[in-house]
Amino acid sequence: MGKLENGESRKADPIGVAYAVTAFLLWGILPLYWKALGSVGALEILMHRILWSFVFTALIVSYRRQWKGVKKILTERKRRTAVVFGSIFVGLNWGIYIWAVNSNHVVDTSLGYYINPLLSVFLGM
Repeated sequence: MGKLENGESRKADPIGVAYAVTAFLLWGILPLYWKALGSVGALEILMHRILWSFVFTALIVSYRRQWKGVKKILTERKRRTAVVFGSIFVGLNWGIYIWAVNSNHVVDTSLGYYINPLLSVFLGM
């Protein structure tokens, strides 16, 4: 691992690695689940995903008592605009991905998700 500014070595947090591996495994299995829902349209799956993501996030915010932060984001125009545009782009990303999987373009989307971070890093250099 790398060195920090104060000379100490940086170590991978085992719980963080476990979370990352779990997230990647779940993300890899999701297309199988969506394919099993073949009779359900991509838009309906997307709407459920948005609804249940909102409910889950609201529960976490309530548990952590962080509604003041949400209010701050929603009352400041610049932050609210950023959240709205971010939400639109994430929603489009989810929708296209679900549609592609349900339309038998799994390999295409997999390659896209593989190449996208590589291209982002390349463009950032």
